[in-house]
Amino acid sequence: LYIETITPYLNKWSFDRLNLVEQAILLESYAEIINKLNDHAVVIDEAVVMCKQYCDEQSFKYINGVLDNLCKNLQ
Repeated sequence: LYIETITPYLNKWSFDRLNLVEQAILLESYAEIINKLNDHAVVIDEAVVMCKQYCDEQSFKYINGVLDNLCKNLQ
């Protein structure tokens, strides 16, 4: 269900095309957001930090945009 919810925000990419770490970050972040465990801004910040540490050099920008758009549509 989470993957189906996230996919429309991937800008014509499929979820499977993302590397496994990016997938994990998106799923974990979405779970935090949907279950209201943290404020959206905090979750996105954490995701960006993880991306900068574990993903490709520019991945954090993509993940930030996906999560930001996802949060805007949840409100």
